[in-house]
Amino acid sequence: MFDDEFPEEVRRLKPRKVRFSRDVERLLGSVRSARTDDAKRTPQALRPEPGCQNSICCAACGQSEYLSRPYCRCGHYLHGQIEDEYLVWERDLREMHEIIARDAERKLKPLRWLALVAMPFLIGPMLIAFLSTTPSVTTFLWWLPGFAILGGTVLADKFIARHKAESSAFLENANFETFLLVRNV
Repeated sequence: MFDDEFPEEVRRLKPRKVRFSRDVERLLGSVRSARTDDAKRTPQALRPEPGCQNSICCAACGQSEYLSRPYCRCGHYLHGQIEDEYLVWERDLREMHEIIARDAERKLKPLRWLALVAMPFLIGPMLIAFLSTTPSVTTFLWWLPGFAILGGTVLADKFIARHKAESSAFLENANFETFLLVRNV
């Protein structure tokens, strides 16, 4: 079927001889220039974008590199840099927890004294109820302000201590993975 489609001259064609000298040099010259262009573009193309969660900014040259690389292209040791950043972050986290704990203790000290104000409203009617033969309704009504004061004190204590408990839980669960998640947020 193919024999019928082409004329006889096409079947007699022979491939022409190709000179390699000038053509090869021209080809190699264009490939070499393409490689130099690629070499100029490759570091930028292979570097992560700054601010990416998977990148670190080199302290020596300022370029972004992947976290998995132990050394920057300038020769700076990146694993040591990220470990230093982690240790500073952990120290700052502990200092922040200490500030929150100190502040919570300062606020909770007057609340603990407030619980003593409620004691006469609770102990006095209780003694009267146990010592008298017939407990009256007024005895139980005296308990209401005492329970209200204690309940308010407990709620305020929980509200103030909540920040301390959250900070403590975050500090206990903080590790290197948490640092990597938090550092670029």
